[in-house]
Amino acid sequence: MKTLHINGSPMGPESFGTKLANYYLTKNESEVQEVNLFSLGLCELSEQFYKSGFKNPTEVDQVQFGLRAKLLEDVLNSDQIVINMPMWNYSCPSTVRIFLDALAVPGKTFSYTSTGIKGMIEGKKVIIITTAGGENNDQNSLSEMLKSAMALTGLNQDLKIIAVGGSARTGYDYLAEAKKEIDKI
Repeated sequence: MKTLHINGSPMGPESFGTKLANYYLTKNESEVQEVNLFSLGLCELSEQFYKSGFKNPTEVDQVQFGLRAKLLEDVLNSDQIVINMPMWNYSCPSTVRIFLDALAVPGKTFSYTSTGIKGMIEGKKVIIITTAGGENNDQNSLSEMLKSAMALTGLNQDLKIIAVGGSARTGYDYLAEAKKEIDKI
């Protein structure tokens, strides 16, 4: 099995989400490819590109197209995707949002049908681990956004979101609680 680990935390191995993702990954015998979104240099596409009706990309846009194409290729070539990220201001970091946007390619990862949009990616297991300093019920908006993003491409067929809260609380072993949830997968 080939697993793609998308690390959406800028904190590296000290990140709570990264620790939990690695806990899950060590429990599964799989070839793991890790992609750290913060070290890739992902950024928004230029205003010029959008204003030209997607016809006049800058040199930076061309680099971004290459990064996005590689991310999509990695997703398509994996059997399982593990994504970890913090919740920032009730959403995800911008690099994670750009990654999600890179997955949304009409005609390749989703199509328009007479009954609505249909995701085209099939047969992937997706585990998403989100962490927050507050309680995990604060992550409902983030979890719903992630479910929608995965549904667009078809990555919701075998999707598990583990929302971990309480990392800012003292005297609470949130990692142990989160590991119990991971053990159920």
